[in-house]
Amino acid sequence: MIEQCKAQGIITSLYELTETVGEDLWDIRVHSTKWTLKEIIGHLVDSASNNHQRFVRLQFSDLETLDPYEAEPWVAIQRYADFETNRLVQLWHSFNELILHFAFSSRAVALGHVWKTKDGPKRLDFLITDYYDHMQGHIDHFRKRRTEVLEFIAK
Repeated sequence: MIEQCKAQGIITSLYELTETVGEDLWDIRVHSTKWTLKEIIGHLVDSASNNHQRFVRLQFSDLETLDPYEAEPWVAIQRYADFETNRLVQLWHSFNELILHFAFSSRAVALGHVWKTKDGPKRLDFLITDYYDHMQGHIDHFRKRRTEVLEFIAK
């Protein structure tokens, strides 16, 4: 399983990255099929919400079913562009501090509990590591989108 200090570093890296974005850049859409910077953070709030549920439920026993998360419709329906940026970033950050605390204080026996997905069984310890790997991928995504936004407005 991922080390707690590495997971904390991922959260801190993204939080610090959000602080480098001017308020005027958050809602710029560089292409109709690409999320804004704010929507990327909104997606990570959705990811935190869904994974929190998985992590808590897996503390008790294996999971047979859990509704899937569909990123595009979730982001679209929540209209993140209409939500205040600083509050969204703080929500994401606070939610992830809670998950960090919870994930790394999980009972050892629970780490072996399994979520039986259509893609095969996934243990809690794998899901926790995968969650932080997913977030790390979105740090790179966020950086790239910030560059695209800056290039877009420079045109």
